[in-house]
Amino acid sequence: MKRLLITILLCFCLGISQAQESETILFMRDYDGTYVTLHQLDLNTMETSLTLPENFNGRVLARQISTSLDSPVIAFLALSDGDDGNHDLWTLDISTGDLTLHKTCLCESVSLNHDATWLAFEETIDPEQTRPQIAVLNTATGEEIIVEESGDAPLRTPWGGTASIQWIPNDTRLIFDTEEARDEDTYTVIKTYDIETETVTILAECKNRICPLIPAPNGEIAYTFDAQLEDVTLIDLETVTIESPIFDSRLERHEGYDLRGQGFIDWHPNSEQFLMIETWALPDEFQQSVTDVTLYDVDGNADVIINYDITVSLTEMQLNSDGSLLLYRLENREEFDITLLVLNIETGEQTILPIDDYLPQWLGR
Repeated sequence: MKRLLITILLCFCLGISQAQESETILFMRDYDGTYVTLHQLDLNTMETSLTLPENFNGRVLARQISTSLDSPVIAFLALSDGDDGNHDLWTLDISTGDLTLHKTCLCESVSLNHDATWLAFEETIDPEQTRPQIAVLNTATGEEIIVEESGDAPLRTPWGGTASIQWIPNDTRLIFDTEEARDEDTYTVIKTYDIETETVTILAECKNRICPLIPAPNGEIAYTFDAQLEDVTLIDLETVTIESPIFDSRLERHEGYDLRGQGFIDWHPNSEQFLMIETWALPDEFQQSVTDVTLYDVDGNADVIINYDITVSLTEMQLNSDGSLLLYRLENREEFDITLLVLNIETGEQTILPIDDYLPQWLGR
């Protein structure tokens, strides 16, 4: 059996100095299927602790947790006590333990802005559950603003997706998408909402497909994937202009292999680099046999930081707040083994985390 091309160092000391949020990982833990709650892992001590109060026995919803860049506050959704299917929208100050219930609703896609003063979410407002709206809520005053009403067409995509909502880092703008039916086609329309000017601006449209838009930390450019150009492109958020496709040299990396898939992982905090995952296979093989995690700059220059020559699945990948560490979940499909790891980008050293829970993410990202 082929072996990993990287050496996993079984050490519990990363040997680097970072801010506290760069050393803390949030994760979800399931208690016998009865409820799910949040825990956190301190990378300095490798000790885990309960993030929510011990008397909180709600079931936290998967992938409905948002952290803030400049604040110890997180937001999350949990199932309500009633049987109406509604959710409770909470914020928690991890530094003080203060837990605040802001709203009970049929909500999803929560997103905190950088200082946790505004919380955006998608809310379903009719009994058919087909016409959600985008709203923002002031976490201090409770003021709520409807950003986008569903109108005649549902925000949900015909293939089952929901609206994508995220704040541009360190900015007053919210990025979200809506779905518009035009004749027999469906368009994904990507927009921004400025909380200061209360204006909505259209950035891009995609016909009969989802086109993700992920802003860089500086709020000036964003990543997207254009299926018509069949490559990754960058959009200038100020001028709304599209940069030329990049990565032409990538196709020469593995001679004799075909590129089978690619995915955006995360922007580096410097806004000049970002991570991509790419899978390769021989022309006659169905499954990938090579997986790269590559650090690109905006000019297309590449540095492969992780390489596997076995069939693996890499998920839950995220850089910490200063870009020095990469968190990810490794599934070795040949050995049916799952491991959570942290990679030191500069040294290449990896640390196996002493947890096997799910949906890990950095505090402060």
